[in-house]
Amino acid sequence: MQNGREENSGKVAAIWLNLFMGIYNLGLYGYSEHWFNLVVGSLNIGVWVFFRHYLSIPSISQIRANYRRALKHWEK
Repeated sequence: MQNGREENSGKVAAIWLNLFMGIYNLGLYGYSEHWFNLVVGSLNIGVWVFFRHYLSIPSISQIRANYRRALKHWEK
């Protein structure tokens, strides 16, 4: 049995792999114009979009809040 951290790292790796494979398949679609590459690439990027909450990527609002907090800290 895997513990939670090992299981989560496998999910994170699979999510990033889907993003890179999606970009690669969209590039192949641009080069060869096979519809299969467009469909698979779109699905791979869709997996990354809908499962990115497993990743620790901050949202734009979190980045702005951290920037404002740091700016207030340095102004004091």
